Amino acid sequence: ILDCSGGFAAKAAPLSPFQSTTASQCYRFINSDLWYTTKQLHLLLRALQDTPCDARSRWFQQVKSCRRRPITAAEETPLAVLFSTPDGFHLLKERATQSRIRTLLYARGLWAHHAFRM
Repeated sequence: ILDCSGGFAAKAAPLSPFQSTTASQCYRFINSDLWYTTKQLHLLLRALQDTPCDARSRWFQQVKSCRRRPITAAEETPLAVLFSTPDGFHLLKERATQSRIRTLLYARGLWAHHAFRM
């Protein structure tokens, strides 16, 4: 708990794995981390989906400029998706298409690399 009211008693149920992982990714974003896995990016995007892309980018750049770290452009990292994708629904269509293609290939007894050799 970062802050609480007087008389607060922590009687809430423990966080679910989804909640704790999402909170962890948000803390990493606040800490100006640049490198995320696809799953971590999806969780972060879902947490920030109500914030416009330009506001996310502007805030991140302002916080990052206060850090004493090597300068790496966020646009050259996996985090760039967060600044150009408004919500996870845009990525959902892409993932559904990938899954459908993979399922059709496996149904024919093929692997992904076989599709490019035909």
